[in-house]
Amino acid sequence: ILYRTNAQSRAIEEEMLKANIPYRIVGSFYFYNRKEIKDLLCYLRLILNNDDEISLRRVINVPKRGIGEATLKKLEDEARANNTSMFQAISKGKELKFKELIVFMTKEIKDLSLTDLIDLILEASGMRKELEETKTLEDEIQLDNLKEFKSITQEFENRTGSESLEDLLAEIALVADISEHHGEGDAVTLMTT
Repeated sequence: ILYRTNAQSRAIEEEMLKANIPYRIVGSFYFYNRKEIKDLLCYLRLILNNDDEISLRRVINVPKRGIGEATLKKLEDEARANNTSMFQAISKGKELKFKELIVFMTKEIKDLSLTDLIDLILEASGMRKELEETKTLEDEIQLDNLKEFKSITQEFENRTGSESLEDLLAEIALVADISEHHGEGDAVTLMTT
């Protein structure tokens, strides 16, 4: 299938994702490999497991909070010294506000659908606000992709009847893993111009 616009691309990818049809894209980034989607997934993983240090490192400064590598190094050193996780080692500064945000969202997950959780993350983290304020074409596309992710969570909830974050992340990992095996097995090939 050959498509020419981002709107066509997103529409086709959405249908493939919803139908769990394996596909590969030539000339474009796979949906789950887009920066904004990776960031959102890391928020979800960190909410599910506060001690996920890979996710913590990726999103502690997304959007920009003024938390840099020096701060992360100090947290890592403190965590090692106290035999704890980096998340547990957070006790002050801008990083404490981030920790409080994650703790808040971790508590809220019990009362929210997955789709509502996505809205909470986008709003409470500031991701949505940052993308809406800049108003560049790239940011609009990223915002559209984040909205598209909500349709994936909604479809997951409708199809499975589950609001389990763990189940959603497991399914996404499986779909993303399938996409990494280019040339293996049957898959629809999508190409951009």
